[in-house]
Amino acid sequence: MARWNVACASFALARPDLRWMVSVTKGGESVEFTANERSCVALDIVERSRIWRVTVDGRFYGDYVKEDWAVDAAREEAHRLRKHGAAAKVRIIDAKTNNIRVINV
Repeated sequence: MARWNVACASFALARPDLRWMVSVTKGGESVEFTANERSCVALDIVERSRIWRVTVDGRFYGDYVKEDWAVDAAREEAHRLRKHGAAAKVRIIDAKTNNIRVINV
């Protein structure tokens, strides 16, 4: 089994079923899950001209006038995607500095 460590995540490819095993450590707790060949769905939130835009894998999802509303919408979509078996993460991207904050869903 091959194993790679990237930041705080450890990735291993299990040969029998060719599925990714992902182990994430947060606050001393380790959580493991599998994902199919499809990569994690990215729900991005970017603020421009006081409008918060949510995209799902780069496609338009919605515009919101408050950051909280955009985060709530992205979280709801992430939960919906997870119910259907997809891995999802919510990120807030600062358009000026390109800093990325990952929101726990």
